[in-house]
Amino acid sequence: MNVHTGSWDSEDREKEIGNYVLNSMSPSAGAMLGLTLSNNGIDWRSTCWILSIIAGLCTALVVGTFRETHLKSTTVQPRPSEAATANENGHNDETDTTNQSSPSNVRCTGNKSLQTIAKPYVLLGRSPILIASSIYLALVGTLLSTFFKVAAVGLLGYPPIIQMFVSSAVLLGCTIGLILHNVLIYPRYYLPRVHRFGPDLAPPELRLSLAICAAPLLPCSLLLFGWTLSPHICVAVPLLACLTLGLSVQWIMQAMVNYVIDIFQDVVASALSWHTVLTYTFVTAFSVYSDHILRTLSTQLMSTLMACVAVAVVPVPILLTRYGPALRAKSRRLLESE
Repeated sequence: MNVHTGSWDSEDREKEIGNYVLNSMSPSAGAMLGLTLSNNGIDWRSTCWILSIIAGLCTALVVGTFRETHLKSTTVQPRPSEAATANENGHNDETDTTNQSSPSNVRCTGNKSLQTIAKPYVLLGRSPILIASSIYLALVGTLLSTFFKVAAVGLLGYPPIIQMFVSSAVLLGCTIGLILHNVLIYPRYYLPRVHRFGPDLAPPELRLSLAICAAPLLPCSLLLFGWTLSPHICVAVPLLACLTLGLSVQWIMQAMVNYVIDIFQDVVASALSWHTVLTYTFVTAFSVYSDHILRTLSTQLMSTLMACVAVAVVPVPILLTRYGPALRAKSRRLLESE
């Protein structure tokens, strides 16, 4: 993410972040893929080989496409004026080498390392907006990951093609949300509102309008899927719920990620790292109890439970829009006091 945000300007980033969000949500469909593979008689060894091939292809793409991979290492030569000044002051390479390995420089390097390690924790502890947005993003990501596990259990009696349609429908909904945002919402709604501020920067809370509209759609999609997944109801109805689920998650995460980047432009990597850490923490914590929960609760009750969690976090983007400027000012004062 840090590489991507450094490669885009502010206008392109609004649209390109959607591609990043879409790609980051795709692995959540792994539960449905694993179910399909197991139903077709593929054992765990073959699954590991498939995962190894996918990981190798991703590594090759990173090495082959990232421009940072092909940058040649160059040695910076001192300017003639700097070299002359160094000679006049009696400095030479041997002296500089000795100074670099002195105990004071070693302590300075150690202090910088500690500051680098502590920066994300200090940032989180002194930024209420980062706490709220990270927990919200983590819960949305966890709901999506949990949905695929619940869907995999609920679709055990269905043909494999239907099982693949469910995961494909969610990803298709994400793609539709991305296209609608880049073609309609961004140029016709967001940019005109930004231009009203003239040369001044638009407030980051302007991006949250999309999340406010998409947040109620998430619990509705979960309820619709859970209570229509039945042999007596046409399978097109839960597939429609998967479409709206993917669209809502795409819009929520795209708006929130752009919001976090706007606020923490100088420490984007540290800020977004909390989203990743909390998401995997929540998913791991649920995985410990998932087998017992899925055996105890039906698909309908599990979908209702997830919908209740989604309803509980619906006010988050609304509250951030209302109190975001005050919280940003408070966070700025706390960070400056460090």
